[in-house]
Amino acid sequence: MQSEMSKRRIVVVPYDPRWADLFVQERAAIVQACECRVSAVHHIGSTAVPGLAAKPIIDILAILREPEDGVLCIKPLGRLGYRFRGANGIAGRYYFTKGNPRSRHLHMYPSDHPEVGRHLRLRDYLRSDPDAAAAYADLKLRLAARFAEDPQAYATAKDEFCARIDGLPGGFRQGTDRPK
Repeated sequence: MQSEMSKRRIVVVPYDPRWADLFVQERAAIVQACECRVSAVHHIGSTAVPGLAAKPIIDILAILREPEDGVLCIKPLGRLGYRFRGANGIAGRYYFTKGNPRSRHLHMYPSDHPEVGRHLRLRDYLRSDPDAAAAYADLKLRLAARFAEDPQAYATAKDEFCARIDGLPGGFRQGTDRPK
C-alpha cells in the first residue's frame, strides 16, 4: 500500500488572489477555536507571496503562547476539520492538515522555535524581492514537472534555492536555523 505522501501529486498553479481571503477566514476560525492559546497566526509559504506560483495549499503558522498549549488545540482544531499529524519530523511542532485533497497546512510552534523566524523571513524576503520570487516560481514549476509523483523529492530539491537566499546579504537567514 502506498503511503499518503506518495499518493499526493505535486501541482503548482498561478497565483490566486483569493488565497489571501481564504487565509483571513481560516485565521479567524483558528483563533476562535484555540481561544487564548495562540498569540499570532501568519500566512506563510508561497500562497502568501503575491504573484508567486504555488501549490494551492494555504500554509498557516500559529504561534503558541506556551509550548504545552499545542496539545490543547488538537481537539478544537479537529472540529474545524484539521487532522493532527504530530511533529512530522520537526521537534516542537504541532502539524495539522485539512481537506481532501489537502487545502491547508497548519504549523504550530512556541514563539522561540527557530522555524518561526525562518518561515517569516523567507516569506518576507520573497515579498520584497520580485526577482527572487520569479526565480522561485520558475524553479517550483520545473520541479513540479520533474517530481510530480514524489513530494519529498520536490521539497528537497528546493533546498539549494533556499540555501542560496540564506547566504545573501539581507537574505532571510538571521540566526542559526537552516531551511529544510
